[in-house]
Amino acid sequence: MKCTDPLCELCFPDVREPEEMGWGWPYLILLGIFVLFVILWMVGA
Repeated sequence: MKCTDPLCELCFPDVREPEEMGWGWPYLILLGIFVLFVILWMVGA
């Protein structure tokens, strides 16, 4: 599965083969932080 999404290419330019890069905890942690930031921003806005 290639990373073909433009946003994905912009945020993760070095990630071409997610399964080969061993995506897992690091990606989940980053996603969790991003979600928390969005929630806090929406609550504060």
